Amino acid sequence: MSDILRQKLIKLNISMPSPEKTAHILTTAASDGYCYGGHATQMKVGGGAIYIRNYGVYTDNCLFWLNNASKGSLFHAWQIGYRSIKTSLENELNRLIEHENSIGFNLVALIPIDAFTKDEVGPGTVSYYALFERRAESKSPLMPDRWTLKPERIITDENVSCPVIGCDFDAPRMTADGLNLNSSKDKLSSYLCPRHGIYISPSTFEYEEPTTSLIWPEDKETALRISKSGKRTWSRMGRERDEDSLVWNVFRFLEREKLFNKIFEDNIAEKSTLFSWGSVEKVIYWSVDIEKMAEWEDLKEARSSIGENCSYGSEPDIILVFENMIVIIEAKLDSTSVTPVPSQIPAYYNDKKGIFKRSLEHVAGSDGIGYELMRYFLLGETLREQLNKINLVVVSITQDGLDDDLVKRVNDCIHIGLGIFYYHMTWGQLYSLIEKIDIENKVDTRILLRYLKGKTLGYDEKGKLRTLLP
Repeated sequence: MSDILRQKLIKLNISMPSPEKTAHILTTAASDGYCYGGHATQMKVGGGAIYIRNYGVYTDNCLFWLNNASKGSLFHAWQIGYRSIKTSLENELNRLIEHENSIGFNLVALIPIDAFTKDEVGPGTVSYYALFERRAESKSPLMPDRWTLKPERIITDENVSCPVIGCDFDAPRMTADGLNLNSSKDKLSSYLCPRHGIYISPSTFEYEEPTTSLIWPEDKETALRISKSGKRTWSRMGRERDEDSLVWNVFRFLEREKLFNKIFEDNIAEKSTLFSWGSVEKVIYWSVDIEKMAEWEDLKEARSSIGENCSYGSEPDIILVFENMIVIIEAKLDSTSVTPVPSQIPAYYNDKKGIFKRSLEHVAGSDGIGYELMRYFLLGETLREQLNKINLVVVSITQDGLDDDLVKRVNDCIHIGLGIFYYHMTWGQLYSLIEKIDIENKVDTRILLRYLKGKTLGYDEKGKLRTLLP
């Protein structure tokens, strides 16, 4: 290789508010065999400075040089507002380091962004640009995202390339009637990328270590215990398109930060319900009472009341028990909330409580709200009466652009307003609500928002990467 190609020089604007995009540029530049070499900031003099003054000196661009390496590095970047968190910069940075280290990225540069600020004579540091690198030799589990995966890839009849940017590993092509992600893992060694620890299929991937899909290390053991304590199955844990891991990552954060009232009551109650929801008394994940690590007894009783077998009863993703409310939440990754009805609705389902405006067959059908939602309204109303709560709220969460007519369908099928309410929310709306909430734990909020923004859904038939959010 000639001397000219031993290093690359990349110029980036590090003062812009989307550091993940600059990291993606570095990742792409390094993909043909480069790693971080160093950097030098540039102080810009001019008008229109974004930091209070209309003129001044401020850090704008940064020159990065990349050194030749055996394989290309991956990069993550964060911008940390120094003046807004002056007393907790180290705490925020340590939390980010902990998070990035857990997925194989190490801090390689902490670059001050300086500018003239209000009431100060000279320039001062307003924020830091923290650059993290994952070297090719890293053995830590990688959680790929939209910035570290190839935006599109070519798939042949024989081989499928690793989706991670810069990786040249090719796996044999999986087939529906041959070996696939549902096969025993001891038969899939040739499909496992040794560098990134993922099993590769034509449209998606699965982690070698399933808990890699969970972003809160302190909660991984709890999640594993839930999967063995009443949750019917978490067989897809570790899959790129596992909606249970998505639900756990989001709702465990909301629970820990005590945000259920802010997210749901403040945005649903003002539109529908007339009563204060009160405090959260219990959170049930997939029928499991975490405090007892067992199936929630009240749910078992409610299932029995509507005729369900405890082994095959309805299992909402989340049940929130408020002082005055029961909230049932069902989240979908990229599918519709209207699920198909079996060939025949079991005879034990009935509408003795007068919930529905139409027959069970119509309500559960493709022109109604679907079989699953029908059962959740029956189950939720039974829980509401059983626990003596004022209202039931059923919430559906879907990808943006799906189920746009679901609220109308529910209103056509359900007697809404008589103690029963319904709300449809998209992942994009939930992202915006979380983003707007001002809470003390800002760094975990940013980790969650970055996770949601970067969440991928595999590749479409044309080989283009799909994402949860636009």
